[in-house]
Amino acid sequence: MAFLSVQTDAALPAPGDRAADSLDFRLFRPHLFFYRPWTGSGEMQAPNGKRIAGFTVRGEGRASSRLGRIVQHWSFDNGIEHTTEWKVLSTDGDDYRAVDTVNGTVARGRQIGEAFLWVLKVKGPTPFGHRTIRVSTVYRLVSPGVAEARATSTVFGVIPVGRMVATYRRLDGEA
Repeated sequence: MAFLSVQTDAALPAPGDRAADSLDFRLFRPHLFFYRPWTGSGEMQAPNGKRIAGFTVRGEGRASSRLGRIVQHWSFDNGIEHTTEWKVLSTDGDDYRAVDTVNGTVARGRQIGEAFLWVLKVKGPTPFGHRTIRVSTVYRLVSPGVAEARATSTVFGVIPVGRMVATYRRLDGEA
């Protein structure tokens, strides 16, 4: 749930390419990862790969049986600070919906194999003027307690306007 998105065709490693190969390790579940304290860092890139900005992010969440909240605190290397709070609902265990409590943005999430995909639409500046931007972010576990996110932002559904790559670490070391 970042400002940029990840393509769903991002290369995911084969199951045998990981240090641990159990199903519990491979399957990224947002409610198991982000509902405890975590920290992360990454960078935002132009479609050509040129670095736009670096960032650090930290957060934590809490959950009941089907509803959770995740608060994220973003710090960009240009001095901008941004906080988001998401109310997350698991609709059937595999599908999720999240609503930004500040601006009402809705994100939809679902399992895609071992990874998890969040998709949201936001209004923002693009090379084509102020437009709706589709942000797709794919999360996957790279080791116990460490997740990677790759995002791609597009306008008109096909033209990339930005990318994001980030690594998140659970502070308790477990995912």
